[in-house]
Amino acid sequence: MIRRLWHNARNTDKSTPPNGTSAASAATAATTSASSASSASSASSTTYTTYTSTITSAQKGTDMSRLPLVQPESATGAAAELLAGVQKALGVTPNMTKAMANSPSVLKAYLGFSGALGEGVLPAPVRERIALLVAQENGCDYCLSAHTYLAANVAKLDDSETAAARRAKSADPKAQAALTLADAVLRTRGGLADADAQNARAAGLTDAEIAEVIANVALNVFTNFINKGAGTEIDWPLVRHDS
Repeated sequence: MIRRLWHNARNTDKSTPPNGTSAASAATAATTSASSASSASSASSTTYTTYTSTITSAQKGTDMSRLPLVQPESATGAAAELLAGVQKALGVTPNMTKAMANSPSVLKAYLGFSGALGEGVLPAPVRERIALLVAQENGCDYCLSAHTYLAANVAKLDDSETAAARRAKSADPKAQAALTLADAVLRTRGGLADADAQNARAAGLTDAEIAEVIANVALNVFTNFINKGAGTEIDWPLVRHDS
C-alpha cells in the first residue's frame, strides 16, 4: 500500500537510509524521505491529514477490519515505537500501518522495504503507476484507493494517466516501459522470459530500473495481500477495482 505513504514525494535524493536496529530507528529510516523532503513532502502530509474533510462517508470504505487496528495511544513496545515514527512523519497513522502493527516485525519489514525503494532510481510517478497496476490486478481496494489519491496529490498524475496505469498504459515512454515490464512480472508471477528483459532494455530501462520494477511489484503484492487478508478498513477516498 499501499505502497509508501511518506516518501513518495522525494524523487531525486539517493542518500543511503540509516541502518539502525531498533524499532524507532527502523521507523525513522523508512520515513526519512517525508521528514526531509521540503515542500513536496509537506504537501503530502497536509493532503493526507485534510482529505477526510473533503469527502463524504459514502465515498469511504465502511467495512470493519478483520484484524484489529492497533491504535498508537494503546500500543506498547516495538509497535508503539514504529507507529510513533509513522505518526511523526505523516501527522497521522494510516489504517494499513495499524493493521501491520499486530506484528511489529511485519510493520518493520514494510517500512524498511518501502523506505529503501523510495531512495531508488524510479521516481514517484513511476512507482505510483506500478502500485495502481498491481492493486488493480490483485483486486486490493485499500491500495487502489490509497494510490489513486497519492498519484493525484503527490505524484501529480492526471486522471487519464491514473486510469491508464491500471491497464498498464501510459503516454510517457519511460513509464510505459516500466508498466509493460511490471505487467509481465505479474502475469508470469516473476517468471520473466529473456525477451522481457531485452525488451525492457530496448525501451530504455537500465538494469537498476529493471530490478526496481520487479521489487516494486513485489512490495505492492505484499501490501495488497496484507490489506486484503486483514480486511483493512479503507481510510482513503474509496476507489473500487474493476471486476
